[in-house]
Amino acid sequence: MDKQERAIEELERIEAELAKMALLQKRRDYLRQYIELDRILFDQEAPDDARQNSMSDPTQRALMAINDQHGPNDRPRRETTKDRILIGARRWITSNGPMQSAELVKLLEKDGVVLGGADKVLNVSSILSRAKEQFKSDRAAGGWTLVSPHNEETPQGAPTPAGS
Repeated sequence: MDKQERAIEELERIEAELAKMALLQKRRDYLRQYIELDRILFDQEAPDDARQNSMSDPTQRALMAINDQHGPNDRPRRETTKDRILIGARRWITSNGPMQSAELVKLLEKDGVVLGGADKVLNVSSILSRAKEQFKSDRAAGGWTLVSPHNEETPQGAPTPAGS
């Protein structure tokens, strides 16, 4: 075997290794994207991101996590279905008072929100239950309610701000 044949064999081996590396890099990128989306969708905070701990709104945490990855010249973040569910539920509960998940599903779909999953009611309920800073389930009140910004409860028998 002469030098040229050995060089050709070495080149072919290197090219095969580079092809494997390219596949590994692509797989790494997919896994990073999956981890970030999972963190955003399920309101899990990155342990090394202390700034997120100071933010009480999970939707804002998700937006910040995505926006931190992009520079000023990158495309803006698109509103997700989860965002639309949280925004729509807040709007409907604000205007109508406590609401059941099934009612919210009908109204959200009427608004054009495309809900996925085999059980849409469970899907919406799951998203709202993970947004503990915004929503709480209150059976006595009749369904989902908004968490007050101050999260203060008036002790029983104490005068209310209206003086009653």
